[in-house]
Amino acid sequence: MRADHEAGGVEGVLGQLLGQDLNRWLPFAAGSSLGRVPASVADGLTQPTAAVVLAAYATVATVLALTTTVRRDVA
Repeated sequence: MRADHEAGGVEGVLGQLLGQDLNRWLPFAAGSSLGRVPASVADGLTQPTAAVVLAAYATVATVLALTTTVRRDVA
């Protein structure tokens, strides 16, 4: 199984557990709102909010990657 399928499956299950109100803050839903996918426009985030949410996810992922890489680097 490819990693993108696993991530989508995890986000789908997590979205069901969180409910509709919190589901729209997950990366896939925010990306759909940013691209204005018709099914997500009615209950999704606005485009500027979706852009901020996705930028925040990218920032958190970058910081985590940098901190774990520096700590695990073997000289």
